[in-house]
Amino acid sequence: ALVGGVMVWGFLTRPLVTLHSVRDRNPLFVTMQDGSVRDGYLLTIANRTFETKTFKLNLQGVKPVAVYAPGVGDSVKDLAITVAPDETRDVKVFVTVKPETLAGPATPAVFTLTDTDGMVYQGKTVFDAPQETGR
Repeated sequence: ALVGGVMVWGFLTRPLVTLHSVRDRNPLFVTMQDGSVRDGYLLTIANRTFETKTFKLNLQGVKPVAVYAPGVGDSVKDLAITVAPDETRDVKVFVTVKPETLAGPATPAVFTLTDTDGMVYQGKTVFDAPQETGR
């Protein structure tokens, strides 16, 4: 009975939406022809609700000059990502930043999802750049 109660409690209190961000490890970053730095991430968005959710994706902590998600679109501000009910969606995201705007070679950043109801979900990460990067 105790185990069943713990399982029911765990099921009822689990988050309805989760966001996990995993930084590409090979390569850690790419220096572009114009000197800007591009990092890649895999975002995993789980929608455990009974309705389709559309989220606006934003990145805080760095000032991107470009954000690209193959199959989703290009944006400097918000990308719209739709996740079906009771589904998990993986989204590959590339973020390009001018190195002079970074605090250093490993700048903390946060991916933020905002749904149409105004609920906000966050996934912490780090933006990697060459060692000589920073103000």
